[in-house]
Amino acid sequence: MLPQIQRILYTTSLSDHTRVVFRQAISLARAHGAKITILHVVEPLTHSESFLVEAYMSPETTEATKNLAENLRQTQSQQVLDRICARVERFYAEELGPDAHADLVENIMVASGSPPAVIVRVADQLDADMIVVGREVEGGGWQRAIRGSTARQVMQLTARPVLVVTRGSEESWGDSRS
Repeated sequence: MLPQIQRILYTTSLSDHTRVVFRQAISLARAHGAKITILHVVEPLTHSESFLVEAYMSPETTEATKNLAENLRQTQSQQVLDRICARVERFYAEELGPDAHADLVENIMVASGSPPAVIVRVADQLDADMIVVGREVEGGGWQRAIRGSTARQVMQLTARPVLVVTRGSEESWGDSRS
């Protein structure tokens, strides 16, 4: 018996290749009659960045800076959410035609934290049947070399099926406009 796919967690970094990843999520949702939750994770300041802010500012300034940073984070989260919503609407209009309905996307979320951990936590909370993530093949620097890609970390942290769509897939699935 084939597994039932009713809920898909699609994660986006909002990078250039996310359109092809979203196409895969849409294709799966249509084929299985599933709903999609879109998730974007905003990484918090690193310990080093937080330390530098606290080390070079007075306690009063540090507290004010923390409050400002929290307000900025909330504002940015709303801006990211608005940006994702606009992309979804544009995607439907451009890719799925004028008769398309946005009923495949059930929820759009923006969260803060370590992307792999947040993705797995949200997938568990939603009881997602599948996680769809994108992965850029080139670049990444020393941090990626040490930790591995977000996609790899998600696969290591969950027993749920994970579909990894790599950059370069757009040649077979269309362009990568975002």
